[in-house]
Amino acid sequence: MNLHSPVHFSDDNLKPFQALLLEESGMFLDLDRPDRLSCVLADRIDERGFESIEDYHHFLMSHPEGRREIQALIERVTIGETYFYRNIPQFSALREHVLPALVAERAAGSRILTVWSAGCSTGEEPYSLAMTILETIPSPESWTVSILATDINRDSLRKAGEAVYGPRSLRQLPAPWIDKYFHRQGDKYALKDSLKRRVRFIECNLAKDFSTLPGMQNIDVLFCRNVTIYFKLETTRQIVNQFADCLGDNGYLFIGEAETLWQISDRFKPVEFPQTMIYQKTCGSETAILEKPWVSFLSPSAMMEPVAARLTEKKEPTVAGSLASIGGDSSYEQGLEALRVKDYPEALKHFDAAVQSRPNNFLAHFAKASLLAEQQKYNEAIASLQCVIESDNLSSEAHHLMGALYQKTNRFEEAIRAFQAALYIDPGLSLTYFFSGMIYRYEQRFAKARRAFQNALKSLVGKPPEEKVRFSNEVDSETLRGACHRALEELDLRRPA
Repeated sequence: MNLHSPVHFSDDNLKPFQALLLEESGMFLDLDRPDRLSCVLADRIDERGFESIEDYHHFLMSHPEGRREIQALIERVTIGETYFYRNIPQFSALREHVLPALVAERAAGSRILTVWSAGCSTGEEPYSLAMTILETIPSPESWTVSILATDINRDSLRKAGEAVYGPRSLRQLPAPWIDKYFHRQGDKYALKDSLKRRVRFIECNLAKDFSTLPGMQNIDVLFCRNVTIYFKLETTRQIVNQFADCLGDNGYLFIGEAETLWQISDRFKPVEFPQTMIYQKTCGSETAILEKPWVSFLSPSAMMEPVAARLTEKKEPTVAGSLASIGGDSSYEQGLEALRVKDYPEALKHFDAAVQSRPNNFLAHFAKASLLAEQQKYNEAIASLQCVIESDNLSSEAHHLMGALYQKTNRFEEAIRAFQAALYIDPGLSLTYFFSGMIYRYEQRFAKARRAFQNALKSLVGKPPEEKVRFSNEVDSETLRGACHRALEELDLRRPA
């Protein structure tokens, strides 16, 4: 049987291999996009001379050489393109902020730096780290710098050890660095031994327990970029928490720009730079923030202003009567005044008094819900929002905030329903589309996630970059566009190569 790519096997054919790869490597290949696995299997079956995919699977599971072939299959599936100095903003953050901070901390003491490149592929990343360190820290010869590089792919590790690269791999490197660290070898570039010996390569399966292995403790800087996108959520959570175990106090974690720690781990806090964001391990009783806390984007004033304006425009007698009663409510007015000066505890006290004296004051209910959300009292906030929706079921603001709070409390099905209600009322809510996409991505409903992020981008067309999006005083249109594009890039990375 001679199979040629592209070949499309049925799900029944692919599921045993999907399960095998998941068990052996932790890598999850989505059968909604089967081309990548199908092509790799077709190539291996052809190369090994098997007559059918069933024969090949039987060989893997029963033959004495099956374990070796499983490793070969894993290596073929995990081949990916990389190059030196990939993602310049992250290396800039390392060079301009992280390394100087570590040097200042250690210069008068241990003068030890430990770095780990996890999922190092053919070596471009760890060698880039070595160059960056040598070009950044003063008197590098007086420091003990340990650079560990790991990967599951043995063939990639072999190539990393050889350290011979084509011009394309060097395209992002500064020209002086190429002259300093490489020598020409025909049409290739060979890394000089002086740099090669600074990096130690070992095989490591991130899906297995690795935090107790030698050399994986008290890491200062850990790069693991565009690796966890191939793992299922629980595996990713396990890996990231082991990374936290491996990192020293306040150690830094660099992940892919399109990756996220949202709903993954609370052991890291974000550190933002002009063009990128990295994560730092939190210590002691410090409370970690999972990225920018999206619920905090729903600032009380940004949520309330459109509610008040929209209700004022309504002509129904019941609404007019409610607004009239609100206008005479001193507690509500005092709450607004406290809100204007950002005295949120005082504002909440007055809004609470307002709803106690006038249960139909749904602006006060909404203000109370917003402030409770700000204080992370999510269930209490949801109860206040239900009072708003009972009075005004066409409040897109209430449905949106309700969805955000359900999302924050992991009630994703209810969150999606609330977001859908908000979008039915107002189809132009870009932040609502974005929140929906985050949930769909978390649930690995990738087609729905992609549509949600694309709809968010469509709703931002024509908006000035500096204009704040609805329901937020912090997020502008350009920031949300960037977040949507990064999310779509991450989803694209899940497509077969």
